[in-house]
Amino acid sequence: MTTSQEVKPHVHWLRVFGRILALFWGVFWFLFGLLSALGEDLNLVETVIDVFVPGMVFLVTVIVAWRHEKGGGIALMLEGLAVAIVYPMIFRAMASSTVMFIFLAMALPPIVSGAFLVLDWKKFHILPTS
Repeated sequence: MTTSQEVKPHVHWLRVFGRILALFWGVFWFLFGLLSALGEDLNLVETVIDVFVPGMVFLVTVIVAWRHEKGGGIALMLEGLAVAIVYPMIFRAMASSTVMFIFLAMALPPIVSGAFLVLDWKKFHILPTS
């Protein structure tokens, strides 16, 4: 009696969750900038600046991370750390609740998704020892 075992494809859950989180984060901030620009009745140059900073930069990083997990994951983490450090320095008069919101909405998602992507890459790209 032969037993056939089904081979199930291996799912990289860290990669999947990292990509989904990064994609939602990037798309959210891109749309936020676009809709803010449209709602404020800005001219073309101001609209482009409002949309591309930070939304398009975030989306480009997500696209890079999608293709190159290690480098893109590191870039996402660095972007998140930069937002967490630089944003409060620029806007010093912000209330602590605003700082916490910025950290949770703009800085934490890329840090977490980048960490997931790098950990997945590290887990499945271990170089064999000689």
